[in-house]
Amino acid sequence: MRGTGSANPSVYLFASLIRTWRWIWGMDGTSSLPIRKWVESNRVREPLYGRTYLDEAAIPVRRAPRPRLLHQGVPHRQVPQMLDHKLEQELKTIFKEFGISHSLRIGEIAIEPNAVALFLPSTPPSNNGHVHPEFLVPITHLANAHEFAHVHGGESSLHLFLAPLDAALAIERGWAVRFPLAGCVGPWGHARGRVMVYAPRDEQEVKVIMRLVKAGYDYLTDAPKN
Repeated sequence: MRGTGSANPSVYLFASLIRTWRWIWGMDGTSSLPIRKWVESNRVREPLYGRTYLDEAAIPVRRAPRPRLLHQGVPHRQVPQMLDHKLEQELKTIFKEFGISHSLRIGEIAIEPNAVALFLPSTPPSNNGHVHPEFLVPITHLANAHEFAHVHGGESSLHLFLAPLDAALAIERGWAVRFPLAGCVGPWGHARGRVMVYAPRDEQEVKVIMRLVKAGYDYLTDAPKN
């Protein structure tokens, strides 16, 4: 197709070097090292950051390859794959059933109108005035602190909040990639364990994804200890 190529080979070499540099420094979101290093520096200050809610034995290594991302930034989406519509509906049905069984609000979010989202109760977990750290962010019409997971319409990848160490495990085993603004200031950042979970390719992957969703719920509803 005209306009998609270059007669200068150095363009492709330069692009390859940039991708390699981002991979070496963990900037492509597939390295868990930044998360693990951050937890080691903050788990004494906030013990919740050192807790895990996943059973490692129930999270196998995901079959390669990892999906490609549209780009390294936001909107943060994977390149759409050939998706079985029956599988897509199965994921969304189980996702909604999880919300109903845990008394969560199910709805849309302003920035992702085609997504199905789960919202936590408006009162965050606390212990003697010590509020869960992931809720200490401003609530805006774009980034609702009580929305912890959503499934993208027509693609079926998910954005999800996990405990930092659970996010590290999901990344290491190939199920997720770090959200590019995770750990940044502002309503879109803050949470170190915010990830994108890749779309499922079969029913077994749907089961693993729902284990991740439950782990995120367990983390965000766990009362902090003083």
